[in-house]
Amino acid sequence: MNKKVTTSQRIGEIGEKAANLQFLRIGFQFDGRSRLEAGIDGIAEVMDDDQPTAKMIAVQVKATERGSYVGETNAGFTYRVRASDFDYWRGSNLPVILVLYRQLDDTFFWKSLENLVGEAERTLQFDKERDVLDGRAKDRLAALTVAKQGHGYYVPPLGGGEDAIINMVPLQLPEEIFVAQTQLSTQKALARMNKVREG
Repeated sequence: MNKKVTTSQRIGEIGEKAANLQFLRIGFQFDGRSRLEAGIDGIAEVMDDDQPTAKMIAVQVKATERGSYVGETNAGFTYRVRASDFDYWRGSNLPVILVLYRQLDDTFFWKSLENLVGEAERTLQFDKERDVLDGRAKDRLAALTVAKQGHGYYVPPLGGGEDAIINMVPLQLPEEIFVAQTQLSTQKALARMNKVREG
C-alpha cells in the first residue's frame, strides 16, 4: 500500500503556511518550528517599521477546511482548548496565542492564552470584530510581550497609534512599592478594584 498524507495533516500544513503569510502581511516575522513541535507551531517576532524588536510570541495554529465553529454567529463563536494543550501552554515563558484559520473563507482569528488559569478557562470566546488577526491587532499583540514582572518596558504603538495631548507633571515615587499577583485577568482585576472604590 502506498503512503498517504491525511486530510488533517494537509489542512494543518496549509494553516501554518497561511498563518506565516498573515503575520508577514501584518509586518511581523514568523518562524515555523520543526516537525517535532508538540503544541507551538511557530514564533512571531514583533517588528517596528521592519526593525526586529526581539520581542517574541509563541503561536499555535488550528486550521479547518470548512464548517462552523461552535455556537458561531455573525458576532462570534466559542472554541474549547484541549486539556493537553492547556497544560503545555501554561508552562511557556513566552506569551502564547492561539490562531484559528478556516480555509473556506480565508479567515484568521486569534486569542491570547496568558490568562488560562483553570478548567473553566479552557472555553475561549471569540469576537469576530475584535479578534481578527490583521493589521489592527498589531498593538494588542505587541502589548503581550511587555514583561509582567518588574516595571516592564516600552513597546511603541505599531498600528498607527492615536493622537494625544500630554501634560507632563512631576511624579514622586514612594519609598516602598508593594506588588502582588492575581489569577484574574487585567479587565476583571480593574473591575473588582473599581467596585471596592465605589463601595
